[in-house]
Amino acid sequence: MIEFHLLLREADTFVATVRVIAIDRGGAGIRRVRIFDRSHVPIHEQIANCAPYSEFLVESIERGRFPLFAEGVECNDAITPPDTPYALIPPGMDGPGIPTPCSPLFCAENAACRDAEAGIVRARNVILERCTEVNSIRSTRDAYATAVAALFVLAAALYAAMAAVSAVPIVGQALGAVLLVIATIALGVAIGLSIRVLREQLRLEEAQRRLEDARKNFTSAADAVARSCCPGCISVDLTQPAC
Repeated sequence: MIEFHLLLREADTFVATVRVIAIDRGGAGIRRVRIFDRSHVPIHEQIANCAPYSEFLVESIERGRFPLFAEGVECNDAITPPDTPYALIPPGMDGPGIPTPCSPLFCAENAACRDAEAGIVRARNVILERCTEVNSIRSTRDAYATAVAALFVLAAALYAAMAAVSAVPIVGQALGAVLLVIATIALGVAIGLSIRVLREQLRLEEAQRRLEDARKNFTSAADAVARSCCPGCISVDLTQPAC
């Protein structure tokens, strides 16, 4: 039997680093250790070469993948399975994992878990709304910026053409006057649209701040689910949606 301790070493809003300690209690030595996420998807494998003790870090784990499990294989091929209770660690916990009963009856009667899951569904919907808002404003800003760039190029070309044709008496000067008017109009429109680009940029920055707040709320909601629900009771996706 291999004894595990999974401890949060560093964590921020989105990812965490976990320190894993594996201690062989059977005397055969540790062949390897594997870490799994809440869906039992492998995250990391560490080869221990039959050592009696293994300690390592697993970095950049998305918070939505908690709680974690560990599996150990001894050098005599005995396996400590990943459903061992003390190999479980929820977000925010600092210390060995704890057992969590996950019977169907417990899941059905756990109102706190259901409320937490409803909260993360709402938080996910808010993120999707904010993503739509950010993408729409960014698209509008980029369209205006493209138009501004094109108008500045056009105005520069017209001014250059005006300078060239104005050297020709009468006809050239008349054509130069027309080009000057058109170039001035193009420049004026470009300046006007530049102001609109700045306004859209300010709107975009505000929308991005709202999106960041929504992401923080989602992380808090995911932590609430992990605290309130057994891993086997969780029926919602804890992975944060991307824009």
